[in-house]
Amino acid sequence: MSRGPNETILVVSHLDAERDRYAGMLTKSGHRAVAVADVAEAVSAYEREHTDVALVDSDVSAEELTRRLKEFDSDAVVVVVCGSTAVEDAVALMKAGAFHVLGKPANAEQLGVVVSKALEHRRLSRGNADLKNQLDISEK
Repeated sequence: MSRGPNETILVVSHLDAERDRYAGMLTKSGHRAVAVADVAEAVSAYEREHTDVALVDSDVSAEELTRRLKEFDSDAVVVVVCGSTAVEDAVALMKAGAFHVLGKPANAEQLGVVVSKALEHRRLSRGNADLKNQLDISEK
């Protein structure tokens, strides 16, 4: 996983072992990982930590959390790690605004690929927003 300046991944799972595992993988690959256990903590940490990507375990009401993060930040990039193999679950998560749904258990290589793509998406979204702001300023 490549790291840009100050890229922070919010890891959300109510299971200590899962949260520690994913946070450890991300930290080992050079990212700053902030780990929390529930939706309320996640929403608070997302704003406080200037999160680049949220990695959400489906055990914490992932659909609800994805919606809440997207309401707060329409450009939020949410990756959901989901144990369910039901297509309907993945579709519901994507409709809620998830960037990607990753199957459980996610290994370091899978996580690395998805997080790298999510971070690139976030960088591009921010770049586009900056360009739009510059265009708006120059038109005034």
